[in-house]
Amino acid sequence: MLKTFRENFKHLKWVLWLVIAVFVVFGKTPHRTEFFLAQDPEWVSVYVKARGNMSPDAQDVLVSQVERRLMGIKGVESLYVRTGSASSGGGPNAPPNDTIGRIQVEFFHYEDRKALGLRGKTLSDRYLARHFDDWRAWSLNPAHARWGGEAAAALLLGELMPNGRTPGVLTLYGDKLPARLLAEQGIEAAGPAAYEHLVELRKPFWGASLLAGDEAAATVPLALTYADLLATGNARCIEAAEMIYNMRLAGRFPPH
Repeated sequence: MLKTFRENFKHLKWVLWLVIAVFVVFGKTPHRTEFFLAQDPEWVSVYVKARGNMSPDAQDVLVSQVERRLMGIKGVESLYVRTGSASSGGGPNAPPNDTIGRIQVEFFHYEDRKALGLRGKTLSDRYLARHFDDWRAWSLNPAHARWGGEAAAALLLGELMPNGRTPGVLTLYGDKLPARLLAEQGIEAAGPAAYEHLVELRKPFWGASLLAGDEAAATVPLALTYADLLATGNARCIEAAEMIYNMRLAGRFPPH
């Protein structure tokens, strides 16, 4: 019996050494941990907005027009349409003001989207900028990189930007950041846990028609800036999106 105990103790000792070795090796080896995976959503909500005291039939006509625009888009599996005014109720997930309908767009599964040749998210890289607060002085060539998101909103709204003019995250659209910009602004790759002074590089995807007559603009198209702001879910960004819509986008749609 004593011999059996010694044998079991020896085995236990080796198991303990193995467990300790696993923790030591894991601690000394860099591993990436992601709590929020960078993957495409399974569905999105499209809110239809219109002003005025509209009848249910008039609302249904406008929502149906948007529904027809979404039907047949590559990668969309189904649409769930609801017509009717909705109270915002506050909060980051509340519908925008003047909402007259909501369309839930469900996508094909990831494997099916990949088989169709659809691209993933536009996010290419994340960086840390030493001179983050001086972003307005960065020398950018609009042919290679343009501001999006909060930075674009700050340029468009100026002093009207809600809660100050300093973005929480700098968003740039371009294929890659110029080497000169990286050196001048002290820009380096960000780790997975970084969340301050972040610069996001996203892939441009718009066509030449969206930039017609706007080749020298420092920002991406207005509609993309509006979408970037709404996608953050941040109350300040949503407020800025509403201002851009009311000041710059609403007039581009024909009255009904």
